[in-house]
Amino acid sequence: MHLSQAAVRAVVVPILLGAMVLSCGGDGPTDPPVPVATKLAFVTAPPSSASADEVLTPQPVIQLQDATGTAVPKAGVVVTASLEGGSVTGATATTASNGRATFTGLALNATVGSRTLRFDAPSLTGLTHSVTLTAGASSSIAPHSAANQAGFAGLPVEQPPSVKVSDAAGNPSAGVAVTFEVVGGGGSLTGATGVTGADGVATVGGWILGSVPGANAMSARAEGVSGSVTFTATSILAGDASTLPAAVQVGLVGQPIDSVPLVTVRKDGNPRPGVTVTFRVVTGGGSIAVAEVLTDYDGIATAGAWTLGSAPGENVVEADVPGYAVAPFRFRAWGVASLPASVAVHAGDGQVVDAGVPVPIAPAVRATDAGGAPLIGFPVTFEAGHSNGTVTGGSAVTDAQGVATVGSWQPPLSNGTFQLVALAQPLEAPLPGSLVVFSATVVDDTPGLIQKTGGQVWGEVGQAVDEKPRVRVTTSGGTPLENVAVQFAVEPGSGSIAGVDQVTDVNGEATLGSWTLGTTAGPQRVTATAGSASLAVVVEARPGLPASAIVVEGDGQAGLTFNPLAVAPRVRLLDQYGNPSPGTSVQWGVSSGGGVVVAALGTTDAAGEAWARWVLGGSVGQQQLKAEFSFAVAPIYFSASGQAVSSPFDIEVIYATPPTAEQQAAVNFAVGRWRAIIQNDLPPWLVNLEAGACDENQPAINRTVDDLLLVVDFSYIDGYNGILGSAGPCVLRGTSQLPAFGTIAIDEADAATLVSRGELRDVMIHELGHVLGIGTVWIRKLLLAGATSGDPRYIGSAGISGYRAMGGTDPSVAVEAGGGAGTALSHWRESTFDSELMTGYIGGTNNPLTRMTARSLTDLGYVVDDATADPLGFIPSLRRDAQAARARVPVRQLRERPLTGPIIVSYPDGTTRKVPR
Repeated sequence: MHLSQAAVRAVVVPILLGAMVLSCGGDGPTDPPVPVATKLAFVTAPPSSASADEVLTPQPVIQLQDATGTAVPKAGVVVTASLEGGSVTGATATTASNGRATFTGLALNATVGSRTLRFDAPSLTGLTHSVTLTAGASSSIAPHSAANQAGFAGLPVEQPPSVKVSDAAGNPSAGVAVTFEVVGGGGSLTGATGVTGADGVATVGGWILGSVPGANAMSARAEGVSGSVTFTATSILAGDASTLPAAVQVGLVGQPIDSVPLVTVRKDGNPRPGVTVTFRVVTGGGSIAVAEVLTDYDGIATAGAWTLGSAPGENVVEADVPGYAVAPFRFRAWGVASLPASVAVHAGDGQVVDAGVPVPIAPAVRATDAGGAPLIGFPVTFEAGHSNGTVTGGSAVTDAQGVATVGSWQPPLSNGTFQLVALAQPLEAPLPGSLVVFSATVVDDTPGLIQKTGGQVWGEVGQAVDEKPRVRVTTSGGTPLENVAVQFAVEPGSGSIAGVDQVTDVNGEATLGSWTLGTTAGPQRVTATAGSASLAVVVEARPGLPASAIVVEGDGQAGLTFNPLAVAPRVRLLDQYGNPSPGTSVQWGVSSGGGVVVAALGTTDAAGEAWARWVLGGSVGQQQLKAEFSFAVAPIYFSASGQAVSSPFDIEVIYATPPTAEQQAAVNFAVGRWRAIIQNDLPPWLVNLEAGACDENQPAINRTVDDLLLVVDFSYIDGYNGILGSAGPCVLRGTSQLPAFGTIAIDEADAATLVSRGELRDVMIHELGHVLGIGTVWIRKLLLAGATSGDPRYIGSAGISGYRAMGGTDPSVAVEAGGGAGTALSHWRESTFDSELMTGYIGGTNNPLTRMTARSLTDLGYVVDDATADPLGFIPSLRRDAQAARARVPVRQLRERPLTGPIIVSYPDGTTRKVPR
């Protein structure tokens, strides 16, 4: 039973009167005291962890209490939330009649980590609560690396551009997909899609500038973030040039300037002496000491003294460096009659403005000389910096009163105090007292901001989004606005929407009725507008399931049997609307002709494309390659016409033991591959050898050879994963030192494993290369330097030219120093050339026979056609296919045993000479 105070008095008073009938005078009964609020207490506490800039769940509920902890019913008390080291939105709540204040839109904005959230009310003891903040939704993308750089035309930039994705509080956003795209200058990208790391940073794999010198540009867009970042690069020719000084100088008219124009010219990082540099005065009428000069030993050319013109104002000297710069270099200086003794505020400091409008009084400074007279014609630079608004007319010159005025200054939209700096000498080290700072305060309580608070970041083309776009409308200070009209509009090509007219709720939020995406993959946008504020909500429309496949290139070619085709067959998968379908599995296989696939992109890339390098088999005539797909899409067939290798260089093969079909096929590939490269006919040569003269399994030979006789032996050596085998020349022609007879021995157990992995073909090409003399006669031909230095180098001019064609820059070619006998000094260096065929290691089916290897045969004395050489280089995009193939199979050393016998040099008169290997 509950009684009101009036009811209690009605019962108690008569009892008291009866008990006190003899009392004389005194006070009557009193009401119980009204409780007084002294502190705040939680009814519902905030969560212990939350995402930055997202509404807390649950929202806190605060109760007024007296000193004993009893709830105090009192309306109209304002409770304010604040955050240590950050800010809050929805910061206030007012108590109802029961003394409770219920927050409805409280969100925290700060960097990640543990933060103290505080609640206060006037004259009451407040509350604190610890909250661990994590990163919120991604809201911005900005350059992380330099936004502009220079590089060489046709080559990668030195620093691949990177971006940083952050939430509204500046916390890095991890795991966000970022897409990079070339938007100007041609060129290409590697690693064009990436994901941000824990630091919010994503970096493009590589940016190769266009082949024509000039301006290049690429953009980056983050999933779920509106806007993009643009990077620019200026490409020049194969050299480079730089200048000093880079800043504008200030000096007295008619007098020499302190720092003279200087140009440094380099190529491949090395100084370039003897380059002509032409200096000329183009503005100001001054003079230079030297008009044309050659760079010195350090690649430096200087104009000598630069004397400014007689009239105050700008002076400009240009320098032309033909072949090393795409435009003249400019050196700027400003001539003045005298230097300022004082620079001070003249007008425009301390103004108060509304957000979004320029300050009404343009800031101005006044410069005077030592006598207080106005300094005329002196340059002044006004700069607001990244976070202090925008400036127009930032470069000014003092007038007849010594006053320089900025064109305009518009502070940022948000409330606060901002600064503009005036520098009365545009040098890296300004004169003392020449730096003047202006301030302006922005005050705005009108609606001005609209932010995305919900919705999908991607969907499928032609389908409705499940989570409709939601936005929040606030004042410029971040306070949510209720009952504000919001209109949604869809951009052309971005599908259709319904429920376009909405009104914000108590949290300032409005949600679009529905959105069905358009049928073209890529970013699609709906714009939300509230008053003068608008926001583009972006959803990445991704392709649907593959519905068809087309041939891009590579069909109907003609090529040499046993050799790769010039163009890799390429397919493109499309969805029902014709959008490229990335990430779809493609299975490549040879269906006729006996060829092989040596490198294949088995999953479609961002363009929906996949490709394969196809080496034709030995069948003359039509051969066929098949591409099959993981979805219900019809296979695609590529045809090619195999043409017999036509070469005057003959290779005859004798098998010491009967080969399997797979072994013989691998040998045939090797013979056909080298015959397509070697194009000279060697004279017939008599080979007369006893059995075992060169190697223990070598049979007796007594016959004339044209051009090379090869004995191949697949037999037991030491079992699987031991010695792979041996290969090399046995008989050399005495006149040319080119092989006439050689042997290849492969352990039969290792051969079986190589067949199962598809690697025997490349191993046989590798070993036949040794028989032809690659690595085995380098020392005899004086093609190897530094054999005992730990850094052996190949010095043949033709091989070096092939290395340079791959993008190499060293003066000689790195040769393997490790791996023991049979590997060291006879292979290209694995750490430099990775998957190249003639390194001492194998891994996968794609081991390119490059121009470097083909042309090295020229140094041995062969006539070479390198048209069928495989691509491999030092630019990342050229290495991708080979490295991808190696990634699927462990890389293993080709453990080759040196031949046991000596090399026999024979001469036309029948004489022979045995020499050590």
